[in-house]
Amino acid sequence: KHGATSLLMENVSQQAEQARHPVLRLVQGHLLRRAGNLPGAVALYDEVLAAQPENVAALRARA
Repeated sequence: KHGATSLLMENVSQQAEQARHPVLRLVQGHLLRRAGNLPGAVALYDEVLAAQPENVAALRARA
């Protein structure tokens, strides 16, 4: 189960870097937060909010 999280994070990170889509960046942020990388997660939430200031999921995650 723990190994699956790192594999999922790697896969989502690759997709997010290629597509730069806010939803993928949000998922990547959630995975980083879950892995304990709060500064990385906050940076991605901020990136999503820069593109979509009213994104409720990013606002809630950023709070």
